[in-house]
Amino acid sequence: MNRKTLAALAVTLALAAPAAAFADPVDLTLEAWGGWKRFDALGLKDGVTTAANDSDLLKGSNNAIGADAIVKLSILELGALYEGGVNYKTTNTRIVGGLLGVGADISLVRLELLGEVGGQQYRNIAGSGYDKWFPYVGFRPGVSLRLPIADPIKLVLGVWGFARWDVSSTTVDVLPGTAVGGTMSRYDVGGSTFGVVGRVGIEI
Repeated sequence: MNRKTLAALAVTLALAAPAAAFADPVDLTLEAWGGWKRFDALGLKDGVTTAANDSDLLKGSNNAIGADAIVKLSILELGALYEGGVNYKTTNTRIVGGLLGVGADISLVRLELLGEVGGQQYRNIAGSGYDKWFPYVGFRPGVSLRLPIADPIKLVLGVWGFARWDVSSTTVDVLPGTAVGGTMSRYDVGGSTFGVVGRVGIEI
């Protein structure tokens, strides 16, 4: 076998390897989820007196409701998500983001580790009517059970954990009469979010 033949064989193998790695069929997962999240992303600046309450500061437990669509090609996963919430008294948030990472199937179970990047909007900050978008980065580990129900459709039941960090921050002044208690308030907006949600959907 001469050098040209060996070179041609090497090039063929180099090109064929990625194709073989991604030869699995494409799976599309569509799911909705809901659960709990906690913020460290909205607080009062030092030295400013106010009667703000926990709903102003996004303290404690908050609900997380959302949906995603994820395409799986071999171990690679690519998708998009939307997240909102309900029952906020003042400040609330919404998320629009992209997902990229890996997923591995072990029998009926899928383990996933996805990175997130997108935008988070803080809405009606402390009841002021002021909205602000921030870019964010994060990650989303998950596990799900994939149960065949009608070929090629599978029922998806699982759990997501997530952590996010706003890339930037800002300061918002809430004028007297709009903050709780009617006093001037100054808020630092932007920070981190952590949570866990249950998920249900289908894979096709």
